[in-house]
Amino acid sequence: MEQQQTTSYGQELRLLGAFLFGLHAVYLVLPRLPRGLPRLAFLIPALAIFVWVPFFVRLCVPRTVLAFLFLWILPNKLILRCWDIFADYPAEGFLYFIVTSALPLRVKGRSRRRSEVWTSASLQTVRNSFFLPLFHICALLATSSVLRHSGGTSRWLTHLLYCLVIYFSAEGLLGLLRGLASLLLRLELHPLFNNPFLSSSLSDFWGRRWNLLVSYMLRETVYSPVLVGLSRQETGHGTLAEMTYSKEPKAFDGNTEIHLLRNPDSSLDVPASSENKWVEQGVQSHNVADSVKAIECKNVSVPPLHARAVAMFLSFLVSGLLHELLLYCISQRPPSWEMTCFFAVHGVASVSEVFIRRKFPNRRRFPKPIAILCTLAFVYFTSVWLFMPPFVRSGVTVQVLTEIHHAQKVILDLFSKKRH
Repeated sequence: MEQQQTTSYGQELRLLGAFLFGLHAVYLVLPRLPRGLPRLAFLIPALAIFVWVPFFVRLCVPRTVLAFLFLWILPNKLILRCWDIFADYPAEGFLYFIVTSALPLRVKGRSRRRSEVWTSASLQTVRNSFFLPLFHICALLATSSVLRHSGGTSRWLTHLLYCLVIYFSAEGLLGLLRGLASLLLRLELHPLFNNPFLSSSLSDFWGRRWNLLVSYMLRETVYSPVLVGLSRQETGHGTLAEMTYSKEPKAFDGNTEIHLLRNPDSSLDVPASSENKWVEQGVQSHNVADSVKAIECKNVSVPPLHARAVAMFLSFLVSGLLHELLLYCISQRPPSWEMTCFFAVHGVASVSEVFIRRKFPNRRRFPKPIAILCTLAFVYFTSVWLFMPPFVRSGVTVQVLTEIHHAQKVILDLFSKKRH
């Protein structure tokens, strides 16, 4: 038994070493290659190493966190950097590169100086970086305790508590990682969540409130490229914005393409009042990262509604497939495709929601409390139907609750020993 544990530890250490070596090679070589496909071709072998790391982690909770980081966040961010998004990393050093690549954070700016450690802004950052994640971790522990002692409760209540466990885990565990990175590198970060329980529509929930970093990455890696491709087929070459990244937009003379990108901070569902607005995507500066500048372009074609609908649905579909991959890594069981169906249902519902708003722009809307209740009810019932059953059947929920309970006991034992 001890020999097996030693072999397992040695395998994990070798994988960690291979990960650091591969990421350092990417850090050194990637910015020296031409932007685009040459960088992507160099990156693919390194990604093959990165995605194997979480599969060899034994505990379920660490494996879940690493699966999210190494199977989703890291590959997507590195692919985006092939086109010079987050392009200031060589000047910041390897620590900045590894933190901003592997952790679920999106840099807003770095305006604080080293001498401003205990200003009011810094104290607010400390509150957001540590106190709020610790509050969510306490809520996670309380919810998991209720779940352990809720043997005879209904399936609906149990699944509701499981949904809360997912939310508190993301806000707590990932929030602590983000907080450490924020204080260590003096970063101003975009929030990861934005009060998802106040969502008044599915577009509001997925586009502006739930897991905003994932929404941003899906927008850049799936939605925008698909939208550009479909719209170019509709309108012809040279009439639609091209998704590239440069410091200055190229001049538009009616025949040449301009290098513009839709605002990455907006939802996948573009409001009708902003359909004629496009923004320039620039390189990060010292004060503001991913800064955007709204500009008007009279000659730029607005993407047709059906193209935006297809791009939106494909974004949901890709999200479902990536969730299947995460679940396969976490549970070590073949996919059941219920997760993909969950996101396909939400994709169809979100697209239908957009079409209804466009078809009936002057319709009377529900009061906001009723809209929030309907949105959360739809998310909850579809989660009970399609999202949670694979976790329950595979035993992941039991493993997670057991590990959380064990960690809670260890922490309480440490505090009790200190008192004595």
